[in-house]
Amino acid sequence: MREIKFRAWNSENKKIQNDVYSQSLKQPLNNFISNVQKQNITLMQFTGLKDKNEKEIYEGDILRITRVHWYCPGHPKNDTDIIDQVEVYWDKEKNGMFSRTFDFERLKRNPNQRPYSSSSNLGNGWNDERADENIWEVIGNIYENPELTKQDALNVEVGKK
Repeated sequence: MREIKFRAWNSENKKIQNDVYSQSLKQPLNNFISNVQKQNITLMQFTGLKDKNEKEIYEGDILRITRVHWYCPGHPKNDTDIIDQVEVYWDKEKNGMFSRTFDFERLKRNPNQRPYSSSSNLGNGWNDERADENIWEVIGNIYENPELTKQDALNVEVGKK
């Protein structure tokens, strides 16, 4: 069973507070959430997953997923490294953690669209068997790094490798 824990974004001081709640605090989760709702903070739940650097992945994180030597005969990107950028989020309607892939090419064609092209259960497709290796890396989050959700973010981040 994964550990239940949260970090928080404080919109007043523009900082993330880590470990604002974990099971080890022995405070009932319902009491904690009702107390937090009275404050000016946004909770982000731990997914139970870690990236390539053993960094914990939380709701609101932006990840770079690299599929090394992705192989798909007939596809224009056959035998290349495929790099996607995704946001981790909680879907209230589906009551679960999901990821949505940013589609910056689509945004170039129509800047009025949402910046993502698809959504799936958290982790679905991250371990693509058509790749030699799948690498997940937390590159920021939607609160401290809103520029990563913009049109040219993927190219900027790839260049920083």
